[in-house]
Amino acid sequence: MTTMNTEKIKVLLVDDEYNNIKPLKLILEKECFCCHSATSYEGAIPILTNNLFSFGIYDLKIPSTEIGLKLIKETKTKFPNIGIVILTASGDDDEIVQKAYHEGADSILDKTDCIEDLFNPIRSHFLKVAQRKDNIYQQNLVFSKLLNDEIIGNCSNIKKLRKQIIHYANHTLAVYILGESGTGKELAAKAIHNHSPRRGFDFVDLHCSAIHGAQVNSTPCA
Repeated sequence: MTTMNTEKIKVLLVDDEYNNIKPLKLILEKECFCCHSATSYEGAIPILTNNLFSFGIYDLKIPSTEIGLKLIKETKTKFPNIGIVILTASGDDDEIVQKAYHEGADSILDKTDCIEDLFNPIRSHFLKVAQRKDNIYQQNLVFSKLLNDEIIGNCSNIKKLRKQIIHYANHTLAVYILGESGTGKELAAKAIHNHSPRRGFDFVDLHCSAIHGAQVNSTPCA
């Protein structure tokens, strides 16, 4: 068993229509999540019981809203540390949405939203977990997932760098990265951007050495 496999974060996808699960599964697995799926409440419960999940993405109606709310409550009752994103249809009643929050949903997204929007609540959940100093196991999962295949190495300096990236990604401060040519400054900058609240915006790669000094001063940088 490789290190990467043991560090994959498990996500449970539940929707009574498997065709809705397939695209989510493909995208999440491309991002190195380990996905399990079920098409019913009855199918989801034993999978939940026999695996250590970090996140659940559930359709609100499986096939009824009552069953969907039951699954949220059951999940949070037995596994309170699991983050839950609920997918709703645009016509779902606000009262039902509030009930989902009441039962323990962490985030609720409309199915018509961009699929990339899923990563915002997932990422927020893991960053909150990472801040719990008493939960070292979950911290390790967060660091390995967020920087998987970006910052390679396991020495003490690399581990320290990963933690610094997570730390500064949560701030709006300007970060100055200093290092010799070829040491990975741009890699570190992209990692900070990719795991910050600004992830949804473009990363602008500006090579100052190729620009006149006056232009650099007039160029907005994030």
